[in-house]
Amino acid sequence: MFQLEFEGKIMKIAILSVSKHGKELANKLKINLEQDSTIMHVQIFHKNAKNNLIKVFNDFDAIIGIMALGIMVRISCGLISNKITDPAIIVIDDCGNNVISLLSGHLGGANNLTIKIADLIDSNPVITTSTDIHGFVGIDEMARRLHWEIIDPKLILNFNSFILKGEKIGLFSNKNIDYLLYDPKISKTYQYSPGMDLKDNFNISNQVSNNFQENDILAINCSKKPHDMDLNSNDSNLKNDLNKSILNEDKNINNFVVLILRPKKLVIGIGSRKGVSKDQIIISIKKAAEILNLPMNRFDLVATAEIKQNEKGILEASDELNIPLKIVKMDQIKEFESEQIHPSEFVENTFGVKGVCEPAALLIAGDNSKLIFKKTAFNGVTIAVAVSDN
Repeated sequence: MFQLEFEGKIMKIAILSVSKHGKELANKLKINLEQDSTIMHVQIFHKNAKNNLIKVFNDFDAIIGIMALGIMVRISCGLISNKITDPAIIVIDDCGNNVISLLSGHLGGANNLTIKIADLIDSNPVITTSTDIHGFVGIDEMARRLHWEIIDPKLILNFNSFILKGEKIGLFSNKNIDYLLYDPKISKTYQYSPGMDLKDNFNISNQVSNNFQENDILAINCSKKPHDMDLNSNDSNLKNDLNKSILNEDKNINNFVVLILRPKKLVIGIGSRKGVSKDQIIISIKKAAEILNLPMNRFDLVATAEIKQNEKGILEASDELNIPLKIVKMDQIKEFESEQIHPSEFVENTFGVKGVCEPAALLIAGDNSKLIFKKTAFNGVTIAVAVSDN
């Protein structure tokens, strides 16, 4: 049985069924999935599988077909575009014996959702992506887990093929990204060298440097490096080793396969009752992080509404966790409209806004940001988490 290690992005899920048994299973699955803090919306479509698939294909993050695998293959083949934009597609037989990840296993989160569903309905998850079944973390899967954008997705296959040979990928960053060591499977596949001033130390090729930003991470396929080179070393010889062994004597990165990974902004939105303690707020944040299966130092900012700007527990929690706090003005929240928000009648009657934690997180994360953890209450504290668009 595969083990679920990381949650994916929050999802709008469409469930398509074609039989009586399938519809019954769809109803059961909908009830279970809607209790998940990382899933936004679940909608069932019964009968007319081909027309319903066309209707939902571009508007839902994941599509679950309770039908024969062959039916889903035939009706979806004309809609598939590319692995970056296609939704996750999962197929379940109408007895619920097998849950099959069919499309967008990594970036779309189909593998992750397959394992989640199999656990919910006590069935067999079928995962066929090679990196997963061999115990590796593909570069697209790592990016999905950690909410990193892949700047040139065409290189994914090159990197994953290299990983399947048992070789490690070198990761280099100006910033501290030791949070990726949180997962031993990532440590098994990648070697991380922190604190490199990438532009100053390496004459990065024009193709890379034109796209390179300060917080970016370089992933380098180091197939030509000496096998005894220690990419985790922090000694003064590392830069020379990199120049000679990875980038060649002329420090030209063109001879190696280089991929830019760009961390997206992760913002924790907080609402609370008056007087809630720092400890309770920290416990609540850690519970959300545990559900998302993200390390605490992956989060970039904490956000709350202006009405909570002097709340001692929130201020102290931000300080102790060393995550900067951003305050959102009430007028901004009042004007903010998003279908992602779950309005609170109490908050609206009391403060004149539909919510605190969700709009605060989304506003600070920026335009086109998305919730990956919807408003969830933890003993006097509400938590939501948003990820930036880029």
